[in-house]
Formats: sequence, structure tokens, C-alpha cells
Amino acid sequence: MKQSYSSYSIAHILLLCLLLPVASASDEVGLYRLWSHGGGAEWIYPEDEAQWLKALPDAVLRSDGWEVQIDYKDLPDVGFRDPLEGAERQARLQDAISYVMDVLNIDPELGVVLRIEVKASLLRGNSGFISQGGTLYGAATNFTNGIAYLKLTTGSQPFPDYPELSLRVDFGHNWYSGTGLPAANQFDLHSVLLHELTHGLGIATSSDAKGNSQLAGLYTYWDSLLYSKLFDDYLFGEDPVTFLLTPTALVNPVAFNGEQARRYYAQEVRPPVYAPSLFQSGSSLSHWDTGRIVGEAVMEHAFRRGVVRRKYAPLDLGALYDLGYTNIDPRVGEGEGEGEIEDPDPPVLHVAPLHHVGINYGDVPISSFSDGLWTVTNHGGGLLQGDVSVIGKGFNIVGESTYALAPGESTSIIIRFTPQLQAEYTGAAIFDNNADVTTIQVVLMGNGYHKILVGCHAASNNTTFCTRNGKHNLLIAMLVVVILLYGSRYRFC
Repeated sequence: MKQSYSSYSIAHILLLCLLLPVASASDEVGLYRLWSHGGGAEWIYPEDEAQWLKALPDAVLRSDGWEVQIDYKDLPDVGFRDPLEGAERQARLQDAISYVMDVLNIDPELGVVLRIEVKASLLRGNSGFISQGGTLYGAATNFTNGIAYLKLTTGSQPFPDYPELSLRVDFGHNWYSGTGLPAANQFDLHSVLLHELTHGLGIATSSDAKGNSQLAGLYTYWDSLLYSKLFDDYLFGEDPVTFLLTPTALVNPVAFNGEQARRYYAQEVRPPVYAPSLFQSGSSLSHWDTGRIVGEAVMEHAFRRGVVRRKYAPLDLGALYDLGYTNIDPRVGEGEGEGEIEDPDPPVLHVAPLHHVGINYGDVPISSFSDGLWTVTNHGGGLLQGDVSVIGKGFNIVGESTYALAPGESTSIIIRFTPQLQAEYTGAAIFDNNADVTTIQVVLMGNGYHKILVGCHAASNNTTFCTRNGKHNLLIAMLVVVILLYGSRYRFC
């Protein structure tokens, strides 16, 4: 017999609610992992981390009274357990960790045991992230560096069943796992792992594209030192912790206003932070801006093939000091001295014009078009090779979309806006540097509307709009004039 839901009484419903299990505060862990490079915030389910608890870690590193335990989640024959390269890959991670342990100079009286979980490796090799790193964030009423920082500076943390730091690598890319120089088409594993470990130490934002927190209201201490040059103010304030400005402040120009970072950057300006016009979760606001900072640093947003950065720059060390790692000396362990290997003169992608809110083609009549002109320049050394692509209806590239530029050379790229409907259009132009994973993204905007135009007209933002049938429209306009002049002499029925 079919029974409708309406036949249940209120008493039945109440009884059912009483019998259902209710999650208590202890059942739901208010815990998030904040991933770098496209990951964003991830709410932690207790059962997801249960595999961490095992008798012995895979490796243990010790230094001056404290230790780091490593747990590899790879299956046999994959990633860090690869039969040919696994041992070297594990050795490079241990090298990077040992260097960080020496630099941080943690108080041995705390007896710190830091646990690092290396997530199962990926083998995608596509244009997505090549690696990720991050730490956990729990309940906090003010700006916070996360659980790894808490463990390293106090010796304990409120979630003892969870590893403090996590890493993930996509081994589908071309990696170099040795101690020498990588080839020009290889990423240096040691350098990349050091970069990701440093995200876990606290160089990360919890902001989304609108300035809202991805961590249920929590913001990082790094966030507290982000500064908008456009508004001449901090992005985030406290009492209560909140976003102070508008979303336009989250794109260039943004800088880091830590005292020690500014001091050791030694350029008499705040060091620039990566803040592209199209917000990239896990990358925007969490790195130095490659191509805009003076010199090079571990925590730049672009991983460049063929380049080694196995030691912190003074800027990196100054920022860590500003975050609260005050036992380090920003002059110790920096990458200026013996043992550092760097690409001395890589190509650097530069695109103009850029604007912090994007490029607006303005109002363009339907069946017409507006052309925008961009100049791509190699501001570095070596050969800059790349291409530009466009996403979004109504926008397309006119002419060449690829470039190969010697140092100092430039080329022009034309992007056309052709509205087909009376509507608002939004898209993006993506300029790539094939020598690394650098991209410059420009938001494109425009409006389509109905109007009869004659010929071509100059517009703002380096654009020009024209009708496709200028002569036809001219004839129509002339006919209208004739009718107006002589209409009174004739009677039209």
C-alpha cells in the first residue's frame, strides 16, 4: 500500500529526530587545510586523516632537540616510492626539510615533533599545478599562521591526531631530482619542495576573490601585512578581523608591509605581491610577483624550468621573521652565497596595457567591432616564447597569437571585441611564457548595443570600433537627410 508523507504525524517526526545521531562539537573538527596553487581551502573530515596514525613514520629528521617525521602516502612504484627515482626524490625532500630546520632555529626546549604528510602523487602533467603545500587552520579569533607555526613555536597544537603540514607533487611533469643543475626543460624538485614547505610555514592568504575568508572567517597573519598601494591602506584589519577595502584592492598593485621584509629587500619600497587582474585561488596574494620584484626569491609565484632556488633570498627570510619566526637571523641561510645555482638571465614576460580592474572596450554597436592593441615585451634575457589565448564569447585574436622575442624585443597583439547581442560581455586574455609557468591574465569587458554608426571611431583604452558596413550606413544616413529636407513638399501615404 502506498503511503504519502503527509500521513506521518508530528509525533513520528519528533521521534525520528530523537533517534538520529547528532554530531557533537567533538565529532566535527573545525579544521581546514589551506592549499597553495589552485587548491584553496579544504574542510578536513576526521576519517580522511585516520591513516596518519601508524606505529612508525617513513623517515625521521632530527636537529638540535627537535624532529620532523615524514609519511609518504604513495602506493608502491609511484611518486616518492618509484623504484627508479623514488630514493632520490625522498632525498631531495629531506634536503629541503633539513635546510628549513637549520634556518628556523627552533627552541630545543620545546621538544617539537613536526609531522609532514606527503599526499599520493599525481601523474597528470597538464597545465594545472605542479605541486602544492599547506598547513591546517583551526579556531582563532585573530590573524593566525596556522597549526604548523603553532607547533614550531609552542611545541604543541590543539589537533594532535593530524599532521601539521601537507605536500603534493604532480610527477607527470619533467622533474630533476638530482643535486646538480636541471636541464632547461626540467623543474628542480628540491627548489619546488622548499617553496611548498614555506607555504606551510604561513606564507599564504585565506582570502577569496572578493576579500571573504575561505576559512570560515579566519584570515592568515600574512594577510594582516598585505597593503594596497592603490588605496594606500592595509587590505585586512582586526577587532574584528575583516576585509577593509573593495575587491579592486585585491589586484595590482599589492605589496607586503612587513618591517623585516622591507628592510632586507633593501629597495626602499614595499616588496610587490602577486595580484593578477583575474584572481587565482592559491596563487594570488600568496607570492612575490615574478618580474616585478628586484632580484629573485624562493616564494615567487612562477616556477621556472631550468632554475635552482634551494636557499632563501633575504626577502624570504625577512618575511618569515615578520610572521613570527624570530629565532632566525635574516642574514643566515640566504641564497646569495656559495652553493647557490641560478639561471642568471631568464626571459621575463611583460604585457601592456594592464589595469587593476581589467580592460573595458566600452559600448560597441552590434554588427560592429572594437580592436584592442597589446604590446608584449621580453624584459629579461634569453628567448621569450609564448602565446596568447582568449576565453569568453565576443572576444577573439586578430592575426598572430604566438611570439618569440629576443631580450628587449616587442610585438603587438590585437584582440577584437565583436558583440552579437545587446548584453554585457566578460572574458579574459591569457599571455603565456613557455619557459616557465608564468601567465599574465587580463580581464576583458564590453557592452553590445543597437545603434546605426557611420565609419570608424576612436575609443578609450587603446581601442577603436568600426561598423562592418560603413558605406551602407552612410547611404542610409544620406537618405534620412533627403527625407527631412524635402518631406514637407510631398505627402507620404
